[in-house]
Amino acid sequence: MLNRRVFVLIVVFILCVGFLGWTWQEPEKLPLSSAETVVSDNRWILDLSGDWQQFFSLRQAWAAEERRLEEKQSRISFLNGSPVFLPSNAAISLVSRSFNVPGEWSARTSMLEFSGLRGRVRMYLNGIGGENLLAEFEGSGALDQVEILSAMLRYGTENILIIQLQTPTSRRLAVGGGIPWPDQGRLSGRIALVGVRQPMIAAPTLSFDWQEDQAEVLIQSHLLHYGNREFGPWEVTAEIMDETTMIAQADQILQADGNLVQTVNIRLPVPQARLWNPQDPYRYQLRLKVVNALGDQDDIVFSFGLRRLEKAQDQWLLNGEGIKIQGAALSAVQEYRLRAEERVSSWLQEQKEKGINLIYFSDGFPDESWLQAADRLGMGVWAEWPVRMIPGSQLDEVALENFQEQIRTGTRHPCLWAWTVSKALDAQMALSREFEREALAMIPEGQLAYVMEQAVAFSNEAFTGAWGEILPPAHAAGAVWGNGGWFQEKYAAAAWALLSFFIFLKCVFSVSWRYREINESKPKRQLRWAWVWYGTAFLLREGTLAGILTSLIFRAPSDISVWLTDYWPVLTMLQRQNPWLLWLTLAVLLALLRLLQIGSAAAALPGAPRAMGLVYWMERRYFWAFIVAILWAVSFWQMPFYVAFAAYLALTILFLPVRIRDVRRAGGSYLPFLVLPGALTAALLVWLISRWPDLVFIFHLWGWS
Repeated sequence: MLNRRVFVLIVVFILCVGFLGWTWQEPEKLPLSSAETVVSDNRWILDLSGDWQQFFSLRQAWAAEERRLEEKQSRISFLNGSPVFLPSNAAISLVSRSFNVPGEWSARTSMLEFSGLRGRVRMYLNGIGGENLLAEFEGSGALDQVEILSAMLRYGTENILIIQLQTPTSRRLAVGGGIPWPDQGRLSGRIALVGVRQPMIAAPTLSFDWQEDQAEVLIQSHLLHYGNREFGPWEVTAEIMDETTMIAQADQILQADGNLVQTVNIRLPVPQARLWNPQDPYRYQLRLKVVNALGDQDDIVFSFGLRRLEKAQDQWLLNGEGIKIQGAALSAVQEYRLRAEERVSSWLQEQKEKGINLIYFSDGFPDESWLQAADRLGMGVWAEWPVRMIPGSQLDEVALENFQEQIRTGTRHPCLWAWTVSKALDAQMALSREFEREALAMIPEGQLAYVMEQAVAFSNEAFTGAWGEILPPAHAAGAVWGNGGWFQEKYAAAAWALLSFFIFLKCVFSVSWRYREINESKPKRQLRWAWVWYGTAFLLREGTLAGILTSLIFRAPSDISVWLTDYWPVLTMLQRQNPWLLWLTLAVLLALLRLLQIGSAAAALPGAPRAMGLVYWMERRYFWAFIVAILWAVSFWQMPFYVAFAAYLALTILFLPVRIRDVRRAGGSYLPFLVLPGALTAALLVWLISRWPDLVFIFHLWGWS
C-alpha cells in the first residue's frame, strides 16, 4: 500500500516538473540594435550578430554544430538547441554559431570584438578541448577584443564559435548572490569578427588641456603588434577635422623595441575651439592612422567633442557656466525596449523637449548607440559601475581594471558626464571606504564621480544633490510587498480554506484510534474512513504550506528599491511561471519529504509501524492546519499576507512537545524524526556560514555594529 501511494506521488511530482519545464516562461527576447565604436577604412568586418543556438552544455553544443555542418539533425529536438538572436536582452549561459572566414583573411590578424558583454566568459573555437579555448575573461560591458591565432581558424570553410557565460562577478559577490542558479550572463552589444593588418591601433583615451579658448587634445593609444615586431619603424598620424577641413595634424615615429604593445602619445592644438554643449552639440572628427615600412596600414575614425566639466562645492560647471541637472533614470528593461524598437534618438529628443538634460543608466554602462545619439543631440549621460550591495570583505575580488575600458570609452564621448562607482556599500567597513576612494580616484578630469549611499539606494525617492536631481526610472515600483498574489489566488485560498475546514470536521467526528492499530491488517470500516480523512488532511496541510509559499513568491518584490531593480533574478524567473503548477509541484515535493522523514523514522519505533499509517497517526496533532488555511484566505482582506506563514511556523513549534510526548508514550524516541529536518537545517547553516559577509552586511544595515 505504501509503495503504491508513494509511487503515485513520485509519478505526479515527475509529471509536474516535466510540465513546468515544458511550459517554462522565459522573458521576452528582444533583438537589439547597436553601433560600431570606431570606423575604419582598412579593416575587414564580418558581422556575427543574428541567429545563434543556445545549449545546456559544451558537449551538446559541439555535437549539435557538427551535426548541422554535416546536414544532419537529431531526432530529439532539444538536442539541436534553441534559437536565440544576439545581441539581445536575453540572459544566456551557452551559445554557439558557425561562420565562414574567406581565404584572403589569412594574410591578416583576426579578432573578435564585443560590446555589452557582461559576465565571466569562456570562448571556444572549432572544438571544446583545452587547445580550443580561445579566451577566458570578465566582460567589461564596453569594448572587449579577443585575438584569434591564425592556426585556430579554418579559412574558406565553416568555423564554430562557442561562448559560455556565467554570472558577473559583481552580482555573484553581492548580498544574496551566492545562489548558483541561474548562472547566466548577457551579450547585448555588437558582435563582429575583424580582420586587421599589423600593427593595429587601439581606440584611444582622450584628455584635454585648456588655455582660454584654445584646447590641446591629448591622445593616448597603443600599437598592438600581435607577434610581428620586425617591420618597423611605424609612423602614427593623428588628424582633427572640422567637418571637411583639417585643423590639426601631428605624427609620431615608433621604432621596434621588442614589445608587443607600444604606447602612442600625441598632442594636437585646436585654436578657437568650438565647445560641445547641450544647445550646440558640436563634434570634431579624429582620425588615427599607422603605416609601416612595407606600406601596411590601419586606421580608425570617430567623433568627439570638446568641453570642460568640473565641480565647485558640488555645483556642476559645464564650460565654465553653472548647469542644474534635471535627470531621468533609465532602467535596463526600458533601455532594452527602446533599442529593440530603434527609438534611441527619438526618445532622447522627447526627453530633451521635456526639459531633461541628463539620462541616468541605472544598470550599467550604456551601449555605444546611446552614447553616439547623446553626443549628437546634446544630452548628458550618467553611467554606473555594477558594484552594488557587495560586502566590504568581498570587494578585493572586484578588479577595478575591469572598468578601465568603460573609462576609456567615456573619454571619447562628451555626453558622459558622471559615474556612480558604487551603490549601497557598507559604510561601516573600512574596506568599503577604501574601495570607494580608489574607484573615485580612477575617474579622469572632465568627468565626475559619486557613490550612492544606502539611504538613497534603498529609497524610492529621487537622487538629489546641490547639482540637481534625477527622477527614478519610469514604471519602477520599488519594493512593494503583498501586491495581491497571482491571478484568482484569493478565490483559490477561500475554496482551500473551506475544504480544509470540512476535512477537519471529518477528522474530529471520525473514530478514535491508537498507535497499536497502525499495523492493523484488516481494519474496520470506521478505522479505514478515519485513515482516509487523516490522509486527506495530511495532503491538504502540505498543500496549504505550498500555497502559502507560492503566494510569498508572487507577492514578494524582485526589486529592493527603484534604484536596485531586478535584484533577485531567481524570484523574477519564478514569478513568470504558472502559479497553479508551482503550487502543485511544491505540494507534492513537501508531501514526499514528509514521507521520507516518517519512513526513515518508522523502523526505529516499537513494532516498526507502516510509514503511511504513522503519517496518519501523527497528523492528529496538526488539526490546526485549517486555521492557517483560513488565515491565508483572509490575508486578502486587510491582513498582512505573511501572517499565515508565521502562524504555520508558530503552531508547528507550539505543538512539538505534544508530538514528542505521543511518540514517547508509544515507547519510541523522537530523535529519528529530526534526522531529515536536522540535515536540511545543517545544510542551510553551512550555506549561511559560507555567506557570512552577507550577514555582516545585513547586521550593519539594521544598525547593529
